Amino acid sequence: TLINQGAIAINNAVLFAEAEHQQKLAMIGTLTSAIHHEVNNPLNIIRVSADYLKMMLDGTVMESKSEEEKQKVLREKLEEIEKQCLRAAQTVTNLATFAKPEREPKEEVVEVAKSVESVLSVVGHELSMHQIQVSKEIEDGLNVVVDKKQLEEILFNLVKNAGEAIAGMAGSGIRIAI
Repeated sequence: TLINQGAIAINNAVLFAEAEHQQKLAMIGTLTSAIHHEVNNPLNIIRVSADYLKMMLDGTVMESKSEEEKQKVLREKLEEIEKQCLRAAQTVTNLATFAKPEREPKEEVVEVAKSVESVLSVVGHELSMHQIQVSKEIEDGLNVVVDKKQLEEILFNLVKNAGEAIAGMAGSGIRIAI
């Protein structure tokens, strides 16, 4: 009887470890997809803007425009490049924060809306690929005292699981109401 119970316990531990490993692999896939989309988009916009600026310098575009108009376009393109650099940097920061290794829980005051946005910046691309709309109704200034990483992991799992459950359903959406 003891040997049977021991074998069952070992088998359960192996199954639990395998399930945990599969969950981590799924999260890595989601993070990879988010990185690809959320960093590549700003980089592509930066590349196109830089190409346009080079064409301005070469005189292949805007040759008939006044210096004032050229300066305006130049400024707009540089502002767009700066905006996209900040967007990519924020995405990388969100992903790095989200993917940090486990640690002891640390309670702190957390702005719920920011945590929801952080999670959506990671999983939002996957939802949009499945044409899943996300609506948010979050009370302004809602703060809670929690471990931020644990809250974001919970939100991530809830949103990701909801997205997987309704993927392929016409007109489907996720409503986050807090």
